[in-house]
Parts: sequence; structure tokens; C-alpha cells
Amino acid sequence: MNQQFFSFWMLLSVSLIISCTNSEKVEQTAPPPVSYYPTISAQSLDSLRQLTTNIDFIFHDLPVSASITDSLAIRSIYSHYTVNEPQIVQHGCKSVGRASYVSRGNLMYFGDIFYSEKCSFVLFIKDEKPAFAVKLNQGGLNFLHQLGMPIMKGN
Repeated sequence: MNQQFFSFWMLLSVSLIISCTNSEKVEQTAPPPVSYYPTISAQSLDSLRQLTTNIDFIFHDLPVSASITDSLAIRSIYSHYTVNEPQIVQHGCKSVGRASYVSRGNLMYFGDIFYSEKCSFVLFIKDEKPAFAVKLNQGGLNFLHQLGMPIMKGN
């Protein structure tokens, strides 16, 4: 009986070791979490553009900021946005700067600017909550590049 008891415990111990080793090897990688931000219609964006009297840009890692008050320059900034495409954004994208959209001294929206290989959009924020997002088109990417913003690798 002692030998049967010993054999039982040996078999149980070996089974536990094998099962623990196998469970450690099973490693699944889940897709990165994403957020979905609604977009804005071209008509609504044009209405917003017409109300905007200045746009101020502050960049986190650049020794430059910009304040745009010329109506043609403001129109040019708005032309850098692609609308009617909801933005599907991977978590981990980092903001490189912030824009303030102002109408006659009143803040209408903040815009967090995302500029990297995987994330190139502006997330408009109203009352501290995401309102909508617009994708940066090639003109927007060129604008940031001309300001000296290097494109971030990865996120």
C-alpha cells in the first residue's frame, strides 16, 4: 500500500508540473484596444471655420507655437482636415500638441493633435470630452512637418 500511495503522489506531482509548464507556454496576444471617434460633416466643419477668428497651436516637444488670425490662413488650416470618416484610433497614440479654436475671444474647442505613423488626426474636445475627430490629410501632415515636427515612429 505504501508503494501505491507513493506512485499516486509521484504521478500527481508529474501531472501538475506538466500542466503548469503547458499553461505558461500558451500565450495569446490580443489586438490592441481601439477607440472610435465620430467625425463631423463638411458643412458643419465649414460653419465652424466661418466662426473661427483665431487658432493657437502649442506643441509639447517643439520650441515653437503659432497663433493664426488671418482668415485665409484659418481657411487653409481647416483644409488640412478630412471629414466624413470616423476615426478608429489604437490606444497608445500620443498627442504632440494642442490647438485652441477661438471665436471672438470665446473658446469653441480644444484640439489634441496626433501625428505619427499610425495616428494622424485632430481630436476636438468640448467641455473636457471628445466631441469629434478629423483625419489630417497630406496638407496637414506637410504643415506639421514644415513646423519642424518629426513624425513619430510607431504610435
